[in-house]
Amino acid sequence: MLTYTELGALERELSATRVLSVYLNGEATDPAQRRNWRTELENGLSRARESCRGAPHIEREAFARSVEHLQAALAPVTGAIGAPGWLAFVTATGVRHAESLPVAVATSVSWGDGPRVAPYALALPQHRPVAIAVVDTRQARLFVFRDGALATNEVLHVAEAGEAPTRARGGHPGSEGFHAGVRGVTGADESDRTQRAALRRHASLVAEHLSSLAERDGLLLIGGTPHAAEAVLDALSPRLRRHASTPESLGFSATPAEIVAVARSAASAARQADQLALVGALVREATPDGWGRVGLEGVRDAIENGRARQLVLSRRFLESHPDESEAVVRSALTHRATIDVVDGPAGERLEEGGGVAARLRFAQRGVGVPTAAG
Repeated sequence: MLTYTELGALERELSATRVLSVYLNGEATDPAQRRNWRTELENGLSRARESCRGAPHIEREAFARSVEHLQAALAPVTGAIGAPGWLAFVTATGVRHAESLPVAVATSVSWGDGPRVAPYALALPQHRPVAIAVVDTRQARLFVFRDGALATNEVLHVAEAGEAPTRARGGHPGSEGFHAGVRGVTGADESDRTQRAALRRHASLVAEHLSSLAERDGLLLIGGTPHAAEAVLDALSPRLRRHASTPESLGFSATPAEIVAVARSAASAARQADQLALVGALVREATPDGWGRVGLEGVRDAIENGRARQLVLSRRFLESHPDESEAVVRSALTHRATIDVVDGPAGERLEEGGGVAARLRFAQRGVGVPTAAG
């Protein structure tokens, strides 16, 4: 995956070069439809070829060579593309960038100056990373879920907690169940105390490693046996505990696929909540002296004048207004503004204000821009 910085650098590098930009949708699960993307691709290439029919010979040749490079890159793919989405930026000299995408994108083919980057905004990292521990009293499996996959897999084993209780040698002669040298304490009590101490040490070690995996504002999921999971939760710092939960669906025997499903669900829920809070704040602050701007005119002005720190688009706006989206996303990359695409309830709320908003680097009193009702 390209970062914001890398995407911006690539856009600037190719801004004056004719680029064939191809996005493919790979969502088809029906075996009979796994190759539908090839038909959609050919249809898109035919439309792009028709659009440059009247162009100079040198451009038509550049387009033809770009198509050849694209087809060579896709030749090994005989069935489904194997990912929710795929993209390629291709020039007459070769494929400049190609990758599978962790999110679905609409199939599109375009030919023009610079790569078409707006659809890529859907794939830019938007979910919080998730640090995961699946624990029992003896071991812990640690993971990091990022960009749709488990990026880390580590196993910790608890250290031996000492010798088991022994048969009593003091107290009442011939009595059993007493630990030597401990007056009035049964071996079972001592064993229980030892096990609790071992669990605390184990939980502290797991919490320490989990803290090292957690990223700023990231989520933490702790699963496994309930007793062990609660011990790890208690061992976290108050700051990390605010971002942690113990989902019941994350059992100790969970497979990697099940862990991914739980992590994706948690990240998606957190993302939706974050998006809704962000859009609500932008709408409320879309005032002349506030730090929010809602509507294409005000957003475009803020970005082009370097005042915007964050561009926010609804997915519907991005897909239904491709040219406007492309222009504003390119401008955001040029002026180092981050880019977010919102969907669901947050997208619906943003659509009420035109589908596009910006968060300013600082509020400017007296800047006359359209506002949206809160």
